[in-house]
Amino acid sequence: MNVVLQVNTTYGTFAYWLQDVGSYQTSNHQLTFIDNIWNLTGNPSVLSSSSVSGNGKVASAGGGNTFYYDVGPSYTYSFPLVYLYVVNVSYNSNYLYVWFGYSFGGNTQYYDKVSIKQGGIVSAAIAIDGYTYTPDGLYYDAELVWGGGGNGAPTQFVNLNATLGLYEGNTLQPIPSLYTFGSDTGESAYNVHDVLVNGVPTVYAGVEELKLLTNNFTVIL
Repeated sequence: MNVVLQVNTTYGTFAYWLQDVGSYQTSNHQLTFIDNIWNLTGNPSVLSSSSVSGNGKVASAGGGNTFYYDVGPSYTYSFPLVYLYVVNVSYNSNYLYVWFGYSFGGNTQYYDKVSIKQGGIVSAAIAIDGYTYTPDGLYYDAELVWGGGGNGAPTQFVNLNATLGLYEGNTLQPIPSLYTFGSDTGESAYNVHDVLVNGVPTVYAGVEELKLLTNNFTVIL
């Protein structure tokens, strides 16, 4: 799940890409939670270890890009499998705080709290806006997508049967407009077909169709 944190400061607008990832190792039925933070304010993306801290660390992605990541806990999974990705943010005038977590139906388990040093903060929030772009030209969108294991990798599905949903705010209200694809995510998935079943986005193994899925997603958790 990928969202963009928009930060308005006395020095201008900054944007950070927040990724809460479930990494599946299908050979041994392991699900590992991993988070990433990328700086979408400039190109290349630059985050330094002096400005960001949490349970993880800063690493190089090549081409002058650096990003923050943390490998969280792993679980042995079986089907049916139901869980939520959770990303929360807060701020004061000098720091951003990002919580990455998950829930299997009970209380949210936060596995990483990250602080980003950012002076002159006026406001900060996860932004979903189809009419503006991040400073480096990407979209302010929320994405819940299937994809390869990282570094732009693709994956191919043979069997798949899943339902998905995107929610925002303290009361988890449905995000109404949903597409069958993500635009910021570099990884991809093949043989994934999206349909609405009783108003719920449902994905099966099948031919991809890149299109608007619905402007009226209203199903409550």
